[in-house]
Amino acid sequence: MQRRLAAILAADLAGYSRLMQADEVGTLARLQALRRDQIEPLIAGHRGRIVKLMGDGILAEFPSVVDAVACAVAWQEALTGDAMQFRIAVNLGDIIVDEDDIYGYGVNIASRLEPLAEPGGICVSGTVHGEVHRKLDLKFEDMGEHRVKNIDGPIRAYRVVLGGTGRQSGDSAQSAPPTVGKPAIAVLPMDNMSGDPEQAFFADGITEDIITALPHSRWFNVTARNSSFAFRGRSQDIREVARQLGVDYVLEGSVRKGGNQVRITVQLIDAATGSRTWANHYDRSLDDEFAVQDEIAQRISSILTERIWQDVARNIAGKQPADYSAWDHTLKGVELLHHLEPEMVDRATNHLHQALALDPGNHLAHLALGFCFLARGFWGDRDGDRIEKAEFHALRAKEIAPDEAQSYRLLSRVYAGKGMFPEAWDSVERAMRINPNYGDIIGNRAIYYLFDGDSIRRSNGSTRCWSCTRTHRIPWTLCATGRRLGCLARSSTQLPRRCSGASAA
Repeated sequence: MQRRLAAILAADLAGYSRLMQADEVGTLARLQALRRDQIEPLIAGHRGRIVKLMGDGILAEFPSVVDAVACAVAWQEALTGDAMQFRIAVNLGDIIVDEDDIYGYGVNIASRLEPLAEPGGICVSGTVHGEVHRKLDLKFEDMGEHRVKNIDGPIRAYRVVLGGTGRQSGDSAQSAPPTVGKPAIAVLPMDNMSGDPEQAFFADGITEDIITALPHSRWFNVTARNSSFAFRGRSQDIREVARQLGVDYVLEGSVRKGGNQVRITVQLIDAATGSRTWANHYDRSLDDEFAVQDEIAQRISSILTERIWQDVARNIAGKQPADYSAWDHTLKGVELLHHLEPEMVDRATNHLHQALALDPGNHLAHLALGFCFLARGFWGDRDGDRIEKAEFHALRAKEIAPDEAQSYRLLSRVYAGKGMFPEAWDSVERAMRINPNYGDIIGNRAIYYLFDGDSIRRSNGSTRCWSCTRTHRIPWTLCATGRRLGCLARSSTQLPRRCSGASAA
């Protein structure tokens, strides 16, 4: 049995399951191209070798720990801004070599540290930090000690600060800069109240799933996992925690397990006042732990999105419009759009145009403006290019945020308005794959089912009328607004005077 000391690099693609769910073929092709064109040459150029590929994961070894860390830094810098982001961990330890594969404690540590890294980030063990912090021109943040699965004793971890900013390990904690525009939230590790150390993994799983689910809202910023987990086990004033993390809200909670039952308690704290703005608890059976984690994470994410949005909307109510930022204009526009009244939508449109003038890359403003143009159809607006304007903003939002489900929801409404029903169906299905728990998207999908979704997918837009029972082409002006379709004789006077192409099937 051959043993040797080596530096082990473990990497994993963040959000791999979500990316595959949205586009299996495209994700796999992109991942393979990244490995071939960038990752493999970088590893070879730093005198390393790939030990094995594990789906979206990579395990590599290096004879030098300096080379391993330098390779990790070059890797992450090369993929800055890329939609595919990896978590990377590096450890130095004794390994067992079995032909081309490697095993041992040193490999296990690297594998357990990798989930502690944020997407696009690097986490190294205390051993690696001790070897390289004086040899490489890098800065590190002490992440504290972590207990990881199947490893005895706590493991010291450090975050490599990319971009040359941050504090050196050992420096006193500095307060983070204040947030600008969007509010920010930190999710602290759930306290394990069960008295069983093994249940800490379940509590951590709940926390991680909430952190992963929250960014889908895009209405606020979410502090990275490694920053939040640095406060594990600390008894500290929540306002001080928020100050150090630079956030406006803190979510904290606990997990208590008894037999096959679990109670998860959470509360949202306003950092400015230290007061609790929302709290709830969830009792569940643990027949499927992963399903429970997913369900609770999605429920909490949805509730927090609404609560924080309401708080922020109230806060800007006292501002003068002249002092509005792009974010303020966006929020005000969305709030007015929700009233669905002609005057309110006109005011919303004005605010959203101002938001885009200040920030052309504001995808939320593009989305809301697209829905404003569609909403005009409610009052019989026959503006010939309103659908084209909505389509422009939908495509711009998708370009800026390709993983945003609402971009595809808006596109589905646009395509329906143009009579492109197969494209509309494909778009709403894409939105569902990205975020299957968003009520508005589920509602749009239900509308397509209501009007014989199979026919819509197969045909040129003709479907059976719910009122006259004949098959004819659906009026595009009504599809764009989501109104119920049918003949004038048995429906609202807001419908057209006759069915479009109402000849019998």
